[in-house]
Amino acid sequence: LEGDAVGAVVAAADPLPVADLGWLALRPWRQLVAGLFAGPDFRVWPERIASGAVRGDAAVRRLLGGWLLTRLPITPPALHAGDGPTAVELHAGAGAPAATFVVASAGGDAVVASAAVAGGPAHRRHVVVPAPSTAELLRAALAEPDSGAVWRAALAAGRAWSGA
Repeated sequence: LEGDAVGAVVAAADPLPVADLGWLALRPWRQLVAGLFAGPDFRVWPERIASGAVRGDAAVRRLLGGWLLTRLPITPPALHAGDGPTAVELHAGAGAPAATFVVASAGGDAVVASAAVAGGPAHRRHVVVPAPSTAELLRAALAEPDSGAVWRAALAAGRAWSGA
């Protein structure tokens, strides 16, 4: 769904439970992005994120971009969008980044998640994130029918973001 159709579905469904299958399919991506900030060397960086980019189709950009805008101190003009394979890239610090955090498709089901602090610690891991089947998404939706406040906030922020 695009544009006003999304708002109409959300308005019509309220107060009924809603499950956004696209949101559920992006759960591994959100978990990988959040995981980049795990551990003592990286947990201070989320509040320092100043810019970033989200790549993917319009729905992916809207959901991931909106989620990032509600979770990090990044402003909409500092979050850029692009087509292409799904990817999230975040930079802390102005000018030359003091730290870079990336989760990017590496072809097929492969995804690379990396974090690097300039002159400091870094980590990189390769993971397999298979595209969930419709049956798996429906099973998840039935187990968790209301996508919740985080989804609603991400959807609203993503719809308002000009990069989506």
